[in-house]
Order: sequence, then C-alpha cells, then structure tokens
Amino acid sequence: MILCEKLPKNGQNRLTKAYYQDIIISVALRGSTMIIDIKELFRIQIQANEGKNFNEYEYALAYQRLQNEGMSMQEISEFIGKKPWHVNVCLAHLKRDSRVQELLRTDRITGVDVRHIYQAHKKDEAAAVNVILKLAEYADEQGEHKLALKNLKTINKDIKLSDNVFDK
Repeated sequence: MILCEKLPKNGQNRLTKAYYQDIIISVALRGSTMIIDIKELFRIQIQANEGKNFNEYEYALAYQRLQNEGMSMQEISEFIGKKPWHVNVCLAHLKRDSRVQELLRTDRITGVDVRHIYQAHKKDEAAAVNVILKLAEYADEQGEHKLALKNLKTINKDIKLSDNVFDK
C-alpha cells in the first residue's frame, strides 16, 4: 500500500505525486489522504502500456515488485494474463550475472538470446557469461548497439560454444 497525503491549497483539489521505489504515481486527491493498492496500480499500468514492447528484464522487475507485495508466481501469471513459464523465465534474468543484467536492462541483448546461450551451456554459467560478454565486445568493435546471435559464428574461433546455440 502507498499512502499519499494531500497538501491543502486554498481548499482546491491538487495533483500529488507519490513515489514508490522508482515508480511515480499521479493521483488527484479530494480528501486529506488516499491509499493506493500497488497491485491495482500495476493492473492499471499493464492495461495502459498494453501493446508497448517491453523486454523480459523490464517485465521481471515488475513481476518482482508483485512478488514483494506477496503474490505467488501463479497469482502473477493470472493477474497479468500470461502463462506461468513466462513469469518464471523473466524472473530468472534477475538471478543472472550483473553484467548480463546490465546488457538486458539497456536492451543490448534480448532475453530470448540470453536464454539460448545459457541453455547451450547447460549449467556452466561462467561459459554462458563469457559468450555474452564476447558478443558484447564484438558488437562494440563493430559499432553496433544490439548484440546478435548471428555474430557468434564470426567470433566462435575465440570462444568455446556449443553448436546447438545456432539451432535456436
């Protein structure tokens, strides 16, 4: 719950902003206080942002907030209208190496590509991180913002990479 307090100004309604983590909530208040349910806020935000392209990392941050509000993965999936596996794969990005998270956060690599690389390296996270960082280094050298799996074949000579990553 978020508690918003109105600062009276000549008895008029006033637009007030309440801050909750990095979310700004704008509400018109009539009384002296208003309580906003964060779950309801997310429902409104999801509906308002429908059709916009969010990456899996951005979804993960939103799902994490809902978990922090006490919702289970099943409840989140029902709440947002997505399958539980979607919630699970997005939340998995928050457990990844911080350098990989930064690449996801800045939209330099897609969540799908990260999953493919991790799957190709099974349980060897260090190898998966190495591949992703080499891919980022190559993209930087080429002056590209976005990392592309197709470039892995070009840089494969420098890194160990399972062939099955190219089958995705």
